[in-house]
Amino acid sequence: MPLAANNGLGKPVAEQLPEQKAPYGEGILLSTIAYAISAMFVKLSLLAFYLRLNPNKTFKYLT
Repeated sequence: MPLAANNGLGKPVAEQLPEQKAPYGEGILLSTIAYAISAMFVKLSLLAFYLRLNPNKTFKYLT
């Protein structure tokens, strides 16, 4: 919130200066990367759970 408050929180984009828009772009990039990494770990944890449910080698090969 401090980043947003210092860079024109609530102002229309047309009224913001270019140096006020740059931190938002960086924040969006970082949040997109963080979301992709967290989604990957959720999928890997579900895969590991499925592998623990069935110790059959054929099932492990298919997953």
